[in-house]
Amino acid sequence: MNKNMKRVVVVVLIVSLTMLACNLLTSAETPIATAEATPTELNMETLPPPLVNVEFPEDVKPYPADWPADLHFPESFQTTDFSQGTLPGGAKLGRSVKMRFSGMISDAADGLRAFLGEKGWKIVDETDLDSGGKVWIIEKEGGGTGMIVIDTQGQDETVIVATFYF
Repeated sequence: MNKNMKRVVVVVLIVSLTMLACNLLTSAETPIATAEATPTELNMETLPPPLVNVEFPEDVKPYPADWPADLHFPESFQTTDFSQGTLPGGAKLGRSVKMRFSGMISDAADGLRAFLGEKGWKIVDETDLDSGGKVWIIEKEGGGTGMIVIDTQGQDETVIVATFYF
């Protein structure tokens, strides 16, 4: 391509781009079909209460002899079952207690919150459940972690599973 031809191509290119930028050139446009977005309602099922399939014995059980004294809950929390064991590898000892509370979830949560605070435990994460219950992740300064699930089992009965790791 000779110099004159290059200049012509460059000039035509510049003029075309300028005209295109100023909307002086039109291209054959094919209209894009538009569709109206219609809102849809998502019917998301709620999850069942997490403790619905957990058995809570009717009988109140006394604390095991080796159960830590600072984990003896107030009498309004009726202990129904205990378990304990060491995590794989012997890393931590876990203790778990099932309890019943006669009353609403909010009353049980308030009582547990006060008790745990007195014993040096802090709620570091709290999740409200679809059922109205709660899941708490707890920690104790100086060592100790745990999880507490508070949920309903009938109109005026609350069930609790508290697990502690040391």
